[in-house]
Amino acid sequence: MKNVLATLTVAAHAPLALAALTSFTTPAALEGFVGSPLALVPDDGLPVGTLYGSGATPLLTPYGPMSFAPVHTKVAPGIYHPFTLAPLAGSDVVAPAGAVAMDFLFTPLAPVSFAFGAIGSLTTATPVVTPVLTPGVPYYVGFAATGESITMITIATVPFGTTPAMTWDISAIRVLPAPHASIMLALAATLATRRRR
Repeated sequence: MKNVLATLTVAAHAPLALAALTSFTTPAALEGFVGSPLALVPDDGLPVGTLYGSGATPLLTPYGPMSFAPVHTKVAPGIYHPFTLAPLAGSDVVAPAGAVAMDFLFTPLAPVSFAFGAIGSLTTATPVVTPVLTPGVPYYVGFAATGESITMITIATVPFGTTPAMTWDISAIRVLPAPHASIMLALAATLATRRRR
């Protein structure tokens, strides 16, 4: 009975042991890891100034709704900026449910060092700490999940609590939905095409 119990214990913990979140420094490295290109989140067509996030409009994507915390505002098609009157030390980009990879361009508007992390459905990634970033120069941020999904990518100033006079922009968001989600999207597109005929 002891061996059976040990086997059941290992089996119960196996998914957690296999789950991991990995950060990447280039789109090519991330796509090589997941074996597929990520899909660009298209602009939703809502006007500049639309607020997205908790208590505001969700950012609707073909892969499900995503969000920001705190609320972000659209400053141009596909470009989002934290909407806050108070000093800000960080924000989150909340992935569509079931996403297994997500990346974006992060453009700081002040010379600050940042830590980028990811929170998954089972684990949390060790944050990647940058040197002081150059204002106006986009910085690539990308994470992939193995054996779990990505819940959000976190952004924090370093040292934490630093509140720059200017915040940042997030653009060119791309997502890789879970394999079953991709199959369902392809099936829905096929059925829609057949109905039109």
